[in-house]
Amino acid sequence: MKTIFRAAFLCIFISIFSIYYSVSQQPPISNDALVDIKTVTKEKKSTEDPGKNNNLIVRPTSGLSTWIGKTTSKLNETIGAPDRIDKTEYGYDWWIYNKDLTNYRMFAVSNEKIVSVIGAGANAEIEPFHIGQNLQNVFPQGSFESTVVINWKNTIYRFELSEGDFVNRPLIKLDDIYAQIYIDNFTKKVTAIRFLNKSTLVLEKPYELTYTGVLEEVPAPTDEEWGAIQKGYEKEIVDFTNVIRNFYNLPILAEIPELSVVSRFHSQDMFDNKFFSHQSSDEKKLADRLNAAQIPFAKAGENIAAKYVDPVAAVEGWLNSTSHREALLDPEYSHIGVGIVRKLYTQNFIQQVDLLQHE
Repeated sequence: MKTIFRAAFLCIFISIFSIYYSVSQQPPISNDALVDIKTVTKEKKSTEDPGKNNNLIVRPTSGLSTWIGKTTSKLNETIGAPDRIDKTEYGYDWWIYNKDLTNYRMFAVSNEKIVSVIGAGANAEIEPFHIGQNLQNVFPQGSFESTVVINWKNTIYRFELSEGDFVNRPLIKLDDIYAQIYIDNFTKKVTAIRFLNKSTLVLEKPYELTYTGVLEEVPAPTDEEWGAIQKGYEKEIVDFTNVIRNFYNLPILAEIPELSVVSRFHSQDMFDNKFFSHQSSDEKKLADRLNAAQIPFAKAGENIAAKYVDPVAAVEGWLNSTSHREALLDPEYSHIGVGIVRKLYTQNFIQQVDLLQHE
């Protein structure tokens, strides 16, 4: 198992295939795909020592990571009721606190206990790290390994982190929990942290995985359950997009329900007809879809993605892809619409005509 100590290694960039295009009487600027596919492979025999500690540093005694293992009653007593509760495909619910974009918090709750926490925004309490922390100051705090081994329920799981994972979302062990660190590779700064226990890490499978034993999985959601999950995921895309824009001092985007309908229709089209492209199955482009919905715009853009663990991971993926980033951080956009079907994400942006006329 190779241990990575040098932050310089983490500056290696991988080529990310990306999809985005801008509509203002201009042709598409890109026609590639942003798809996060991780393989899961069963081994006959483990070649790793399951008793070895991976990336071990001391777990903080303050901050969001301390909530893992605590109860929802304690959360209610200390922070208050969540602003929203969203369903997920992983058997837990997100308790979301989104009123303050400088301190955005998501608590994953399973059986009334917190199993994962996400923090973002300039004031997020993500000890031992902090939002905006420079990459060079992150990695001396602990060693990072390309292989992380977990022994859970008599099964050995071995996660393999690629060079791209080190650049975008390295993983570190903090005693009995893990921290997934999201990094903006253009600024080399921390944008968010996901703390999670070992069972949640296994269920989410965010990296390449091999295992020996019985693979732990949650039951697949029913169609009705997916409907509720998708609604929550769409709101999370809007939330997290605005958290990132707010961090970079950009205007917050207002959601337009009609624009979300257009986005959702495109995701449904891709799901039903088994394709992945900005162009619809009837060869219509974004401008055509907006015009058909009678949504006026001076400028428009679209991001699509597939197979990401969840909306936070998808937005972080867009942030680290040049063409997606252009849309995500475009200061001229004023409104957003999001549509998700299963693991197909569509995010539409527009600059409204009336806003342009009043400038």
